[in-house]
Amino acid sequence: MRKLSIRLQSGKIFTALKVQKIDDMKRFIKLENNETRLKIAKAYDASLPAVSMALNFKRNSRKCIAMRTMAIENGGVLYEESINQKNVK
Repeated sequence: MRKLSIRLQSGKIFTALKVQKIDDMKRFIKLENNETRLKIAKAYDASLPAVSMALNFKRNSRKCIAMRTMAIENGGVLYEESINQKNVK
């Protein structure tokens, strides 16, 4: 694991751990409207497919972590789904 520190446009410093992909967990950030997606793309000079891959945790670069942080700051909701579920008796 590596520790990443990113300075956001608001001046705050965001620190996160860069970890390997977790196979049994699916994570994504859902945005209510497309305007926020366009705002993120413009702020980080990225295409809409790049923003989509960042919000679906398909990429894990510093820029993608910053895009996910901006999405959450602007009303995005982080969802986690467990793929391997065990039945409990």
